[in-house]
Amino acid sequence: MRYAASLWIMVLMLFTTVVGAVEFYNTAGARVGNFNKVSCGAGVTCTQSSGKLSMVSSPTVSVGTLSISAAEGADSTLFMLADEGDDSGDSWRLMSAASGNAFTLSNNTSGSQVAKFTISTAGAVTMVGDLTGDGGDQLVGFLQNQVASTTTTITAAQCGSTFISNSADVMALPEASTVLGCQLTFICGTADDFDINPDDADVIGPAINSVAGGTGAAITPSAGDAIRCTDIGSSLTIEAVGAALWNPVGVGNGAWTDVN
Repeated sequence: MRYAASLWIMVLMLFTTVVGAVEFYNTAGARVGNFNKVSCGAGVTCTQSSGKLSMVSSPTVSVGTLSISAAEGADSTLFMLADEGDDSGDSWRLMSAASGNAFTLSNNTSGSQVAKFTISTAGAVTMVGDLTGDGGDQLVGFLQNQVASTTTTITAAQCGSTFISNSADVMALPEASTVLGCQLTFICGTADDFDINPDDADVIGPAINSVAGGTGAAITPSAGDAIRCTDIGSSLTIEAVGAALWNPVGVGNGAWTDVN
């Protein structure tokens, strides 16, 4: 009897198969069972490789609403992989980040996902890369970014801003060669000394023409020379156009002096 029992155990071991299954849940989170077979309908191709199931629609699958709900504290993520996702730049990611509740569009060109476009819950948009129009569109409805002056160094992220003095301040410019195309506008908001100071190797010029009280004047600052306005309403716009040059955009308003 002992040998017969052992024989039956061996037979059972030979014919016993462990079947893997996929576990499904409904929208309420209730478990609806395990399924060990997936059938793909018309327009959907299913392939299995290395334990992974790939479902590809051809040409499209129409979905009224697609919801991706993450666990508490986790990001909600949707990946779109072109060309099997095996090359740099093939993978794009849409993510609702749990930290900061920001929505990001990322790409893996650098080997890992890097955010290219981010929208905060306040509606603020941050982009990495150029924004290029097609020549037929308009950019309207935006206010100029105004910054109260402080004695500090202006950053590349502040390009396009208008700086208005509210006290005696010295604002240092970034090195021109690092921010080519950067435009900055300066306005004297008070009668205090408002100085614009370039990098030691940079020139604000080569000449600055301005009109004060109906009379024109010109200054020719040297490399490293700061310029100053002291009259309320004096203004000047400059742009980084060369490796060591900030060039005036148009004629300045009010009196400007070279204070070296």
